Parts: sequence; C-alpha cells; structure tokens
Amino acid sequence: MGRVKRILVVDDDAIARGVVQQVLEQNGYEVIVAESGADALAFLARDRPSLVLLDLKMSDMDGYEVLSMVDLQPALKGVPIVVISGQPPSSMPTSVPSLRKPARMDDLLAVVKKHAA
Repeated sequence: MGRVKRILVVDDDAIARGVVQQVLEQNGYEVIVAESGADALAFLARDRPSLVLLDLKMSDMDGYEVLSMVDLQPALKGVPIVVISGQPPSSMPTSVPSLRKPARMDDLLAVVKKHAA
C-alpha cells in the first residue's frame, strides 16, 4: 500500500480552510493547514508535502508572493502547487494549475489526485 499523500492547505479564511481540510481528510489525505503565506513558507522550509493548495488573496503575504519565494528557493523546485482562489481566472497565474473558489468538491478531489506527487 502507498503512503498517504500529505496536502498543505494555505488560506487565511478559516472556514474555507476547514472545508477543504475536511473533504480531503474524508478522502484519505493527510492535511496540514497554514493560515498565512509566511506559515506556508516556514512549513516548506522543513518538510515537503505531496501538494500545496494555495489561496492568492491573503492578508500577510499573498499567494503571488509565496509563489515568487518558492521559485527563488532551489530546494523547493518541483513542489506541486495548485492555486485555489476566488479571483477571476484571468487574474490567476498561468504558470501553475488553478481552481476557482468556491470549488465543487469533486473538482477539488480531481485536481488533488492529478497533481499530488
């Protein structure tokens, strides 16, 4: 049997974070949550998840800044990231896969299954 995939969910909205966490855990994933970009980067400095689900609009450090910081760190190269945001698709970064909030749970699960390393 394969190891459980660990997903880092980064969102400053506690409700959104909780819903995603619950859905993923009910489907067999281990979930780590970060409520800020800084928390996500601190986690990534010490551990490597199977996938990062990253909100773009956060108060302390937005998702664009997190993406930039990840790009600058060779040790994080190849960490799969999917943006999950309420922003219009035209404003989402084209360099990473994205999912628009509010996401249907089956769409969320399909994206996670496809992109989790």
